[in-house]
Amino acid sequence: MVGEMPSNIGSNTTKFLMVVAILAVAISLISFISNYASYKSSGFVSVDTAKANLTIESKIDINFTVDGVNWGTGYVNVTDGLTNATLNTEGDMGGTGWNHVTQGLVLESLSNQNVTINLTSSNDALGFIDTDSDHGSTYMWKITEDEVGSCGPNGVPGSALNSSLLNYKSVADATSYPDGVVVCNNFYWGVSKNQLLIDIQVNVSADALPGARGSIITATAASL
Repeated sequence: MVGEMPSNIGSNTTKFLMVVAILAVAISLISFISNYASYKSSGFVSVDTAKANLTIESKIDINFTVDGVNWGTGYVNVTDGLTNATLNTEGDMGGTGWNHVTQGLVLESLSNQNVTINLTSSNDALGFIDTDSDHGSTYMWKITEDEVGSCGPNGVPGSALNSSLLNYKSVADATSYPDGVVVCNNFYWGVSKNQLLIDIQVNVSADALPGARGSIITATAASL
């Protein structure tokens, strides 16, 4: 029949339209996914940082946990043939009447770092015991660790102690404040390794004048 459209043309047109529709759907889906990802990146997922800060303050603090030695009242009994009496904080007690003392001074570090320790004395034997040097009175100290490892880098026992003070020595070199004498050049601060022992010894001449006596010992800590 003249003017009738072939059937295969209609079929091809239908297929073409279906392909176009599928492509449109695919393009729309890709666009949606892309827009969603962009939206999610800029809105729902965000990265930032925060900080936590603190500063530990340097602390130097020392304390005499045992801060006094008191032999009380006594005398040198010359009727027993004595010319002097030796008293110390390790239990030695010559003469008559004085207290029996077995504990020296104890210096503790409450610092959070190692420090050096200087000691000074307000007087020497002439100012403390007897004003006449011919009488032979003496005033001495010695410094050791009260807790092992207290005086040394990283708690190494005794390595930073003043070796000249491991035995009794006159305090005469330490009467100039604030210099005094360095007794420990690396005083540790760790728990159970932070105490120095300062033992005191005096020799009282029988010729020393009666009266009360006193001496002040000052400890100074400084950073390394």
